[in-house]
Amino acid sequence: MDETKILDLLNNGSQEELMTLPGIGAVLSNRLIEARPFDSLEEAQVVNGISANLLMGIADAELEPEAD
Repeated sequence: MDETKILDLLNNGSQEELMTLPGIGAVLSNRLIEARPFDSLEEAQVVNGISANLLMGIADAELEPEAD
């Protein structure tokens, strides 16, 4: 997933949608929702629990083809 799609999801996704991302559970999804909006992925990193590595993992996980 590219940076624009990730940023859109962080800004607009429901708690349930955010929790489908690797490394994001109920608490972290709530933190993201409370801290919105984000102008960049770097800005999202101010949320406790969000790191560059986590965001890279989200991007990498979405690039893998889905198993049938």
